[in-house]
Amino acid sequence: MWSVDPAWLSALAGFRRLVTTVTCTPPDAEPVPLRLTAGTVTVDSGAFVRRRVDLRLTTTAAEFAALKTPGAVLTVETGYRDGNADRLIPVFTGEAVRASRDPETGATTLAASDLGVWLQRSRFLTAFSATVGATRAGIISALVVDARPGTSVLDESGDTGVVGTAATWDEDRTQAIRALATDSELETYFDAGGRFVIRKVRSLRSTPVWTIRPGDGGTLTRVERVMPLDRLYNTVVVRPSAVDGSQTWTQQVVQVTDPTHPRHPDRIGVVPYFWASPTITSAGQAIAAGRTILNRVLGTAETLQLEAIGNPALEAGDVIRVITPTIAGDAADAVTHYIDAFTLDLPSGGMRLSTRSVVDA
Repeated sequence: MWSVDPAWLSALAGFRRLVTTVTCTPPDAEPVPLRLTAGTVTVDSGAFVRRRVDLRLTTTAAEFAALKTPGAVLTVETGYRDGNADRLIPVFTGEAVRASRDPETGATTLAASDLGVWLQRSRFLTAFSATVGATRAGIISALVVDARPGTSVLDESGDTGVVGTAATWDEDRTQAIRALATDSELETYFDAGGRFVIRKVRSLRSTPVWTIRPGDGGTLTRVERVMPLDRLYNTVVVRPSAVDGSQTWTQQVVQVTDPTHPRHPDRIGVVPYFWASPTITSAGQAIAAGRTILNRVLGTAETLQLEAIGNPALEAGDVIRVITPTIAGDAADAVTHYIDAFTLDLPSGGMRLSTRSVVDA
């Protein structure tokens, strides 16, 4: 979650005048403020390009030209007015990927993606080989800054895992980042402020960053329990994939072992998820990575679809606590869930969230 003070959070459930600003900054030019009429921010924990916005604006011809400038950075901040001051936090930093404008009215529609799109297009000119003995987090950081100099990298992982084999990627920079992160149980993404974050994959043992509750002073307005019946993974197979023969360990299998778990193989059969590791050097590391992957792909038979007064400081992957309302005689429940994805409506401040609970393997 974006760092905010308790007073900012406590204002979310009360009456407040919402404020949103949109700014476009072309390279080597002054920021250009834009007029927002409507828009949403969507965040998806499973995507490399995690944050996207869809905006409706009113622009002049010069403002639209700024939006179309290659390399122009779009920033969106939102919050509330406190007296004569606006208390804003960033919810998006990225680039326009599609825009159109009615020349008569200035009505403009805009789709933009976070700075992950920069990394996606910055493919290797020659094959890249990870330095044996270097930390995976350090290599990831170097790959990001090499593609986009000046990027602020926030490494919160504390990870000391090192590359043990001469792994090579021919063209795709994002594939290298994903592989290095998975092998070291990390998640990586551009955050709302345009920083590239490297952190350990969250566990439900992590302290919840936010509590959503119904009723007086709460933010929850609607909850729906969903029972997904696809992607019923209960097994992860980690295989060595280095081509130089340096990975001497054999494939490792991590599986649900609790016979009472609804995904136990005795109940639904073996449903494997395969991961080909290019940098892991031992069976122990493979098992640890397999557990992290299994915890990510293994859901309970229930997820939550929530509607709430928005907390724009949240990040996909954050752990939250949800207090469900008492409905039809059912007792209220308190659950700890991951945020899989959410959509924030900028004018209203409302938020729709998809969350899930995972039983650690």
